[in-house]
Amino acid sequence: MKEFKRQISSIPRIYSPNRPESTSEPGPGSLASPETGLYPPPGEEYYEPILDDIDSWYERPDSEPIMWVYTPPSSGMGIISFISQTITETMHLREALSGAYFFSDSSSQTSRTGTMESVVPTLAYQVTQNIPQTQNIIANMIFRDRSIFDLTVEAQLQELLVSPIRQAENTDGQQNVPKTKIFLIFAIEECSDEEFQESFLGGMSNMLSELEQTQYPHKLLVLGRCSAYLQEWFSNPRVQGKVIEKPVPEPEPLLNQMNLTRSILAGEDSDPISKFFREHPGVQRTLEMAGVLITKRLLGL
Repeated sequence: MKEFKRQISSIPRIYSPNRPESTSEPGPGSLASPETGLYPPPGEEYYEPILDDIDSWYERPDSEPIMWVYTPPSSGMGIISFISQTITETMHLREALSGAYFFSDSSSQTSRTGTMESVVPTLAYQVTQNIPQTQNIIANMIFRDRSIFDLTVEAQLQELLVSPIRQAENTDGQQNVPKTKIFLIFAIEECSDEEFQESFLGGMSNMLSELEQTQYPHKLLVLGRCSAYLQEWFSNPRVQGKVIEKPVPEPEPLLNQMNLTRSILAGEDSDPISKFFREHPGVQRTLEMAGVLITKRLLGL
């Protein structure tokens, strides 16, 4: 967990010019102060239990092959994105990462098709870098048949990932201790094509089963926001016993910010802070720039 803690220590904090650098408490005028009711991003005490759970899941040989880590549908992407990047970096340092793919909200717009077509080839390229024994196998396969990229998602996973990884265990002629590797997928819910989500997740699940008894058994870590479709998919009897779910709670200070913001937008006068913001509309714009007034979409308004 040293790598995780090193990453956590780099979490940015919200400071103001009026905060004394020599003190550990926010100074007067800081956004992060009890007087304003606004707080900095969550720190080590918030992230460490989440990262510990993921690390424990990875290390246990008898754990479920798939872990789904998610935040509420209305959450911003900052917290889950930080967790995903931290896991990706630390697993890479531990030589445990086979590949990672980060979807973006552009995958649900005009570039959706291009994004979906690039997922498996991107993972295949990363596998050649993280499991070097697969390099020649995958290169020869593509050289012999360029139409492999026109196959279905399930077929691409079979040809570009499963088959090369299975063959790689015999290339050095030695019987080595199996090394569990991991694939990380971030924000697949941002892809609006549910048929693709079904094909990709189903194919990845089948791949884990096929690689279970090989030199390189794999696990799959899926992170992002909860969606109705993903909730249905991960509760499907087909993957029962294969998935462990890890909901990520909103940090308490963030909940306080959301409640305060709802009060401001609703124009309630019961809170003197709300009244102040209503009388000074320019402050609302400043807070939006500071990332505190989460936006109406996050609040569900």
